[in-house]
Amino acid sequence: MADQIKTSLSQSGFRCKVVSIDYSAELQNELQSLQASGSLDEVLCQEYLSSFEFQPPENLPGAKSIIIVATPQPILSLIFNWKGEARAVLIPPTYNWKINEEIKRKLEEVLSPECYSIAPARLPLKLLAMHSGLTKYGRNNISYVPGMGSFFRLHAFYTDLPTPPVEWLAEPVELQRCLKCTICIKECPTGAIGEDRFLLRAERCLTYHNENIRDFPDYVEPSFHNCLVGCLLCQRSCPENRKVKDWVEERERFSGEETKHILSDIPPEELTPATRVKLERMCLLDDMPLVRRNLRLLLT
Repeated sequence: MADQIKTSLSQSGFRCKVVSIDYSAELQNELQSLQASGSLDEVLCQEYLSSFEFQPPENLPGAKSIIIVATPQPILSLIFNWKGEARAVLIPPTYNWKINEEIKRKLEEVLSPECYSIAPARLPLKLLAMHSGLTKYGRNNISYVPGMGSFFRLHAFYTDLPTPPVEWLAEPVELQRCLKCTICIKECPTGAIGEDRFLLRAERCLTYHNENIRDFPDYVEPSFHNCLVGCLLCQRSCPENRKVKDWVEERERFSGEETKHILSDIPPEELTPATRVKLERMCLLDDMPLVRRNLRLLLT
């Protein structure tokens, strides 16, 4: 069955691994060890790590394994008309979660006829993907898949499918290129990537700061901002992404009036239906305060 899953997903250009559910405890222990050692910022831990669930949901008590999937995604370009000029605003790979339902459907097409079930898993996906052998870590602590670079989104599902034999990689697997390359260190404007340790200082990462609505720290200068959410500076400069770094797809265009309304304090429900549909397609409608603040920084 694991081979059937891999074959089905590979036909759409996706990659996957299936591992035992027993390894979820190892993921939890690893994060707890990093937190206890002080390697992870405490505020960041409270905001992100508390959302993980290391036990399967109640509706799948017989879960035996975890399926981890990587789906390729491009940079998305949104065009905003601002002061008579068409301005391109970028969204990095991984932020379009609409693909989640497609992955779930494809897995169910293979598993349901054999009476197996799946349920979404809220796990540390980068750690899971690396330990399963699906990805490798870059110095920027972003995951890489051969042929995809870092331009992909990760998904995980619990399933009652019996676990096939699979190697679990105990130690972090790093890209060999990173041992001698320091490009991402030079490109990172906030100093989140260092030479003194491989673990990212995530609390300094621009992505971390523009994914929450708090005020930016003093060391984040206006010129650092380059995406509506997230950051592309280390990814587009990385040699591992040389084949995909220019994979950009335009998705939506917003008129001058729509742009003005998005930038204003109009509640999302008062935007025009057409504007709401565009934002919903881009998975942005539920984060309008964040979108509005970041868009102002990019356009003004």
